[in-house]
Amino acid sequence: MKLVGLRSPISRRTVLRGAAGTAIALPMLDAMVPRHAHAAATKRFAFVYFSCGVVPAAWFPTGTETAFTLGPVLASLKPLQSKLVVLKGVDIAPAVKKSSGVGHKKGMTTLTTARGNVNEFGNGISIDQQIAEGLGQGTKFASLQFGVRSQAQYQGSGHVYISYSGPQKPLPAEDDPGKMFSRVFSNLTPPAAGPAAPDERSVKRKSVLDFVADDLGQLIPRVSGGDRARLDAHLTSVRDIEKRLFVVSTAGAGCLRPPAPAAGGSDFQAVGKLQMDMLAMSFICDLTRVATLQWSTSQSGQTYPWLGVGGFHHGISHSSDNASLTKIETWLMEQFFYLGKLLDDAKVPTGGSVLDSSVLVTGSEVGVGQTHAFTDIPFLLLGGAGGAIKGNRFMTYQSAAHNDLYTSMLQAMGLPYSTVFGDPSLGKGPLPGLVA
Repeated sequence: MKLVGLRSPISRRTVLRGAAGTAIALPMLDAMVPRHAHAAATKRFAFVYFSCGVVPAAWFPTGTETAFTLGPVLASLKPLQSKLVVLKGVDIAPAVKKSSGVGHKKGMTTLTTARGNVNEFGNGISIDQQIAEGLGQGTKFASLQFGVRSQAQYQGSGHVYISYSGPQKPLPAEDDPGKMFSRVFSNLTPPAAGPAAPDERSVKRKSVLDFVADDLGQLIPRVSGGDRARLDAHLTSVRDIEKRLFVVSTAGAGCLRPPAPAAGGSDFQAVGKLQMDMLAMSFICDLTRVATLQWSTSQSGQTYPWLGVGGFHHGISHSSDNASLTKIETWLMEQFFYLGKLLDDAKVPTGGSVLDSSVLVTGSEVGVGQTHAFTDIPFLLLGGAGGAIKGNRFMTYQSAAHNDLYTSMLQAMGLPYSTVFGDPSLGKGPLPGLVA
């Protein structure tokens, strides 16, 4: 790494490099912004998926567009309500009018593509990949797909994919946080097996931060006190993730590559938090500007014993046990808040937070699991998209196609868009009033 003084801005591509192929990206620093620069906000987009729909009475707010009260499921988002948009009356139109199959898979294969499916797979590019074509050219990764037991059931079927690079070309999410960490944040080469076993144990005990200590030592004297604080917070987060990765790994796992999380129980929680931390860091470090986070599969068989809920998510969604389903939805929205708060706490030198320049969209493959309804899909938007989206609103539409929601997202990201995203026969253009 070639380090420069404060008179010349440090490149945003600067990384800390060390032995064993280690490279750690840096967050945005004051020293990376040219003096007197007034750069436009770097926009980012993420789609967060959850399964099996909602209990409408517990999900949707009460009140008007600008004077509303969040219901019990969304109550955890209250601290970020000024940056939240709740949508009602938006349907997965292609699942209703243009798709084969039944139930959850029908909704899943149309949720992000906004087109009728073929052979029970998505039949078009997904909204995240469409945005990645516009925003992903200047970053290390055009997009990243994070998963939490997203491949645990129905492997190879339309139940398990929310990202598509094109018709019937699904992109699987990565469920192993160890592999994601190694891929995105370190490039640390796992030690060889066999005679090198003692060295393997030594390397595993060593943090990736130890490998980049020399580069870090050169950088710190050359940046401001504010940048030093940002660096310290960033590297502390990297080390925290490492420590938790080893907790969910086993003694025989390779360096920074723990096994896939086990079914149910606390691993779902621990892996989910790791994935959210890494997604947030990948945005903060500008390693990618587009990501997806997938909690389980459609028709989810996930269990939630830590909530005191018995049975599988899918089965509960088809029962009359609305209390248990509400507990699951509430927990999932608490995770959505956690991700949003990570990005809101990350301030950028040009003003505001990473969340202010981003938009996080969350939604499910059905509106109500019990009936497989594809209407009133529980869509939320969190973040300002660089001023394009005004928060603190409860927007109600009348049977609008979700194609129009995604057209609005292309508009908010400042990307070219046609009349409608997905099937052109289903939409009418951007949702009225959603984007400034």
